[in-house]
Amino acid sequence: MSSLLHLRRDSVSARFTQALLSFCALALFFAAPAATEEIAGVFGTVRALAVYKGDLIAGGDFVTANALGGGEVVVNHIARWDGAQWRPLGAGTNAPVHALTVLGDSLIVGGEFDEIGSLVVGHVAWWNGSDWTALGVGANGPVYALTTRHDLFVFAGGEFTRAGGAPALGVAQWFADTWKSVGSGLEGKVKSLAVSRGRLIAAGDIQLPGSSSADSRILAFAADWAGLNSAADGWFNVVQDLDGTLVAGGRFRRIWWQTNGYSVGREVGARWQPLSLGMWIGSSRDTAEVHAMAHYAGGMAAGGVFDHADGVPVNNVTWFDGTGWKRLGDATPGGGTNGKVLALVEYNQKLVVGGEFTLVDGQQARNIAAWNGSDWNDPVTPVTLSDVHIEAYDDRVRLGWRLEGSDIGTLRGVVVERATAASGPYASRSGSLRPAASMSWTDPEIEPATTYWYRLRLDNRMGRSSTSSPIRVEAAAEARPNALDATDPGGDEPIQIRYRIATAQEDVSLAVYDAAGRRVRSLLSGAAEPGAYVHTWDRTDARGGAVSRGVYFIALRVGPQRITHKLVLLNR
Repeated sequence: MSSLLHLRRDSVSARFTQALLSFCALALFFAAPAATEEIAGVFGTVRALAVYKGDLIAGGDFVTANALGGGEVVVNHIARWDGAQWRPLGAGTNAPVHALTVLGDSLIVGGEFDEIGSLVVGHVAWWNGSDWTALGVGANGPVYALTTRHDLFVFAGGEFTRAGGAPALGVAQWFADTWKSVGSGLEGKVKSLAVSRGRLIAAGDIQLPGSSSADSRILAFAADWAGLNSAADGWFNVVQDLDGTLVAGGRFRRIWWQTNGYSVGREVGARWQPLSLGMWIGSSRDTAEVHAMAHYAGGMAAGGVFDHADGVPVNNVTWFDGTGWKRLGDATPGGGTNGKVLALVEYNQKLVVGGEFTLVDGQQARNIAAWNGSDWNDPVTPVTLSDVHIEAYDDRVRLGWRLEGSDIGTLRGVVVERATAASGPYASRSGSLRPAASMSWTDPEIEPATTYWYRLRLDNRMGRSSTSSPIRVEAAAEARPNALDATDPGGDEPIQIRYRIATAQEDVSLAVYDAAGRRVRSLLSGAAEPGAYVHTWDRTDARGGAVSRGVYFIALRVGPQRITHKLVLLNR
């Protein structure tokens, strides 16, 4: 066996240069001194989250997000996470995004904006996956809440008095390319909308037109708007339907004359009940704020500003499993985040949390993080990868990488996972590979001209795992032939000899000959796997002496085939 079996960092053909650059980000991903983010951060407040066509969508008060491999990418208040990196949605918006919802194949977006690139919109627009479209003339004020019904109707709530050019106070309905008012409307600021048991529910700093009733802070629309008689002594920020039960969160200490309904409750028949004991701040049980709720793992997650739930220390995010509120994380007292949580969504069986925070359970996180059911962002001891490269053919994909010697003993195994989309689902392809300094694995079961996504899962000896950022690989449409090329960079720089092996061979050699056909130097001889390689020739002969200027031939023999390349050395 020869050095052909040891793949170098530069042993990737031009066809795979982009894949190499992307996949080499793995080294940065695992080498960071602190636990890394599973979902890269954004540079500003996250106010809304949604899942659209398998991607995570984030909206808020940010202009840029973390780019793949470092730096920032401009996204202008709204971005999509495709499982590997943040990408903009067209030109983005010219002001913050506050609300997201999905209607069929469209993403509906609301906020403070009135322009998307050169497109004039009235605080609400839709994205079809490639382009933005205005929903008529929209609203004449900010849209803070969105929801849908029967996959036909869009409801928008906020601080506006007109929608589609016609009167619509606080809430409007979009259907058949037309806006219309919803009943007599609502005065104030509509912060949240939901559909529960056939009713449109609105919550916020609101009231019926001309009314001053505090109980109007949560209302339901059937034939017209009516209060839900919650008897809460504070405000509602968010409403959510949980399997036919209306759940509401906000800032209050009492609901339905109970003294222990801290900031979250549920509607049961004509009455309201606390949802367990609720949330509060400090030992004196100061009033907490609940700003977000979402379905997660068969229960309900809640986020906001609080440090206790059911008497248990929690930090700004918690989960109700049907029996009580649970802490998310245990690396720090209370787990959770070190700042306000404003948005939640379930994505790829994880709970994604957005808001204003820099830490999650003691780890660095830039305003967005993911909980996988047991850990935040799968923290593990950092592992360094290098010499990472991929070679793709019509019938196989080959991956190679190196591990630092100090990391090998910390790992139980390395698993190659594959998916047909960046967001997954991923399936193990390799089984557990024994950790070693130099590693490689070939996927023998691929379809020609097909796109795949690969990632590495590193399982440590403590029973925890981490995964690399996924990399996109396109299988070749047809097998690529053996090839040879060489370049003289001039001066005394070594000659870079690039060659490609189409199929596995037991007899491969590479040598240098002079113009008279005499062999000057044998560079390698042995077996080789299919792939693209680079071999460096230092301009010396078999005895180690420097060769003179003149004409030389590089010869590659692959089984019975011989390929030669003429090379003119101008120096020496």
